Amino acid sequence: MRQVTVRILDDLDKTTDVLESGGKTVTLGYQGQWVALDLKATNVNELERLLAPYLKAGRESDGQPPAPLYGSGSPSTRQFNAEARAWGKDHGWPDVPSGKMPRALARAYRDHLEQQAIAALTSGQAHEIV
Repeated sequence: MRQVTVRILDDLDKTTDVLESGGKTVTLGYQGQWVALDLKATNVNELERLLAPYLKAGRESDGQPPAPLYGSGSPSTRQFNAEARAWGKDHGWPDVPSGKMPRALARAYRDHLEQQAIAALTSGQAHEIV
């Protein structure tokens, strides 16, 4: 029997398996450049600490983060799509059981997550940046 193990290393220090450390993929945008970073939990916490005063001082923008990488098959994309489908079903979107994620649903869910992150950061109760 063959078993394949996938390890996602922290993009910043290349040392720790992101999933084993409780880390995650974060999406950041600055002056029109958007990046996705796989970060271990301690680096996510450090990023949150560094960004918190800027996010608190800033105001909402109409800029949109990029749509997720559809069809990439990565664990983070599959997880995002499953969460977006469940959220959409709970919020009146047509059921999308499988297949290509509708771009409008993905954007609506991403906006929802962004609003949650902003609210958490501005209240000082943030534990995750989406």
